[in-house]
Amino acid sequence: MNIAKFTPSVMPRQLLEGIFVARDDLLDRIMDRVKAAAATDNRNHTLLVGPRGSGKTHLVALTYHRTQDLIAAGEKLQVAWLPEDPWTIVSYERLLEAILERLEPSLGDKPQLFDGREFEDEIRQAANRSGPILVLIENLDQILHELGDIGQQRLRHLLQSERSL
Repeated sequence: MNIAKFTPSVMPRQLLEGIFVARDDLLDRIMDRVKAAAATDNRNHTLLVGPRGSGKTHLVALTYHRTQDLIAAGEKLQVAWLPEDPWTIVSYERLLEAILERLEPSLGDKPQLFDGREFEDEIRQAANRSGPILVLIENLDQILHELGDIGQQRLRHLLQSERSL
């Protein structure tokens, strides 16, 4: 058994499930929120805070896998799990592009879009076609720093005015 201490995202689901302890209630609450997003207009945001090695990525990985189960069972839902180290996300536009690139089920061809409005439109269209998009983001503090004040305002506006994400 090979356990990746700081990168559970590369471990097989069965192993992640097998070594998951003490946070079942938290994962159940997160999955209840995901199910509510698929079935209703409810949108919640969950922020996990803890030091390196405390199990955040493990929890996110299990959320991803269990969301995939919901999609396979026919829930109208999509998921985009962004890279753990978000060094390529340096602007609001790049954040939206990363969401579209990681979207599952896939959009097919990578969108050839160039500004935030076009990315926002594509996200709306994807949500209208296939259901709300669950976005799993790690190290959000780093992304928000890169977005700057204007990018953060644009993201806040998108989250508050749209039911897509």
